[in-house]
Amino acid sequence: MSLNVRLATFFAEHSVVSTETANQALERANLNKTRFDVELVTMGKITPETAQQYLAMFFNMKYLDFNVLALDPSVSSELPMMYLKDNRILPIAVTQDKVTIAIDNPNFFQEALSTRHYYNKDVEVGLITSENMDRALTNIESKRKLNEALKDFKSDKKNVLDVDEELRIVDAPAVQLADSILKEAVVSQASDIHIEPFEEEVRIRFRIDGILVLNNTISKTVYQSVLARYKIIGNMNIAERRIPQDGKIRQENNGVDVDFRVSTIPTIHGEKIVIRIYDKAAQTLGFEYLGANKEQETTLRRIISKPHGILLVTGPTGSGKSTTLYTFLKELNKGPVNITTVEDPVENIIEGLNQVPVNPIAYLTFSIALTSISRQDPNIIMIGEIRDEETAQIAIRAAITGHLVLATLHTNASIGSFERLVDMGAPTYLVADAMIDAIALRLVRKLCPKCKKEHDTTKAEMHYLGIKTKAKIMKPVGCASCNHTGYQGRTAVFEILEMSDSLKSFLSHERRSPEELTELLKKEGMKFLQDSARDLVLEGVTSFEEFANL
Repeated sequence: MSLNVRLATFFAEHSVVSTETANQALERANLNKTRFDVELVTMGKITPETAQQYLAMFFNMKYLDFNVLALDPSVSSELPMMYLKDNRILPIAVTQDKVTIAIDNPNFFQEALSTRHYYNKDVEVGLITSENMDRALTNIESKRKLNEALKDFKSDKKNVLDVDEELRIVDAPAVQLADSILKEAVVSQASDIHIEPFEEEVRIRFRIDGILVLNNTISKTVYQSVLARYKIIGNMNIAERRIPQDGKIRQENNGVDVDFRVSTIPTIHGEKIVIRIYDKAAQTLGFEYLGANKEQETTLRRIISKPHGILLVTGPTGSGKSTTLYTFLKELNKGPVNITTVEDPVENIIEGLNQVPVNPIAYLTFSIALTSISRQDPNIIMIGEIRDEETAQIAIRAAITGHLVLATLHTNASIGSFERLVDMGAPTYLVADAMIDAIALRLVRKLCPKCKKEHDTTKAEMHYLGIKTKAKIMKPVGCASCNHTGYQGRTAVFEILEMSDSLKSFLSHERRSPEELTELLKKEGMKFLQDSARDLVLEGVTSFEEFANL
């Protein structure tokens, strides 16, 4: 009897799946020459975790719940990285008399046992999912490369930097170290890298899911060479240390080009570096990845289908404004339209769009670029940011003369965008006539699906959530899958202000009471940021703490 037949019988006898489903998976496994449990997961009949749990039972092995494991990176340092990757084994923990080794495929059981020669201890072998194996091996490799680059730098006696000798930088260990920092940040899914010099040392932190997390510390000697490396590959002035500078880096990571925007600023201890990471894939995934619910998605699609008017996306830095605008542009870039953008900088190159980068040194500002674009017969104009009165006036004029204008603005709420344009000197009646919609955005962390726990709302939580009866909400716990933070990824919170005739009429009056405006918006059924965030808490997507910090 073949392995797949025995597995099918085992899974059916243990009521993991029905006999009918087991037979279907068995037929597919024989056809595709794969293992039975793999086909069950591919068919969506069971989760990878369930498959590995019963596979462990079948082979009389231990199932290792990766989410509650305390992974000690130092345990794997005994084994070469290539050995770990080739044999798909992961050392988890070591005690006085044994070492625990994880595998994701029973075929590698003997390879796991052979590690006893490295540790001179008994070996306990357990199963984890392939997803957890891949994530762990990638993180270990990334950290090893960074540590090796640091060691190489410290052992190189020629690493005292002369800023005029750029050619030496190219061959110095600083190259490997600087590149390793960028690669580890990408692997960690960070949005920004902060390299901050202080009196005694330099701190490296990654912003992950909106939170700054300490990654490493380096000496000031090492830092000077890393700084020089970033300046060189970012086309910045390596000798200039007195003024802020900006640069751009492109690096390949696992066959994909990743863009980095570098910003330096002088501090009392040296130049601080902040590097923004641009994930092109995330910026063009489509509506379903924005985080909007079905009702909001329908509204957004209706708004961007309008032929003219100005659509404003508002929110603080890093709230998802650019990602939202690029999603809109991707959707609009399907018909016979002429789309032109003015950006500072161009964050994501999209085929089919005419993208104009602002260049103040060459006197190409937002307002100058927009004036020229109006003579380029555009249907749709995207403005990276409305910063001044002149840009605001041109944007409004374009909107009321038959163009669809998409732009970002720094305000806290959607209705604040109207007042902001008026404050910039635009006539009230023109703003009311031109605006078709304003969207306010915030990002909140999503609870880790592997470890979040349900609990009843407290009286304080009910009060702040604005609910009158107890509800079941989820709270963060922390596990290996989410790096023990309790959160994994972020999602957008939307506040969509759609300009109705009654709202346009109200806003056209010079005397506008904020209280009356709020009452009108509530009457029209508008959901404010807090309302949308509350829904995410009650749906178990995010936590009460994230709602409270909104």
